[in-house]
Amino acid sequence: METSMKLVTAPPGAGKTRRLVENIKDRLAAGISPYSILATTFTREAAREIAGRLGNEVPIRTLHGFAYWIISVARRTRAERIPGVVSSERSQATMERAIEDLGAKNIDPKKGME
Repeated sequence: METSMKLVTAPPGAGKTRRLVENIKDRLAAGISPYSILATTFTREAAREIAGRLGNEVPIRTLHGFAYWIISVARRTRAERIPGVVSSERSQATMERAIEDLGAKNIDPKKGME
């Protein structure tokens, strides 16, 4: 059983999700622990779909979710406060307030710098 990492890129509908699920199922059938498998995706919807196809046996994370998980584990290990996730609305309000405080008229918080 191959244990190396693979990056799979292809257009929509090419079978990436099916291939990923089959690959993970093969690894599970070979006796590999579900917790030694890392599968990431870009969207929560895709993560839920893949996890569902695997019977929720393997943790599937978005890239951002995986990064947050690493930070949380590291902070918990050092007995530090785990950071919270800021909502889109709060993030937007913070950006607008910072832009106003800086007097930066050339920055649109929804678009970035112009």
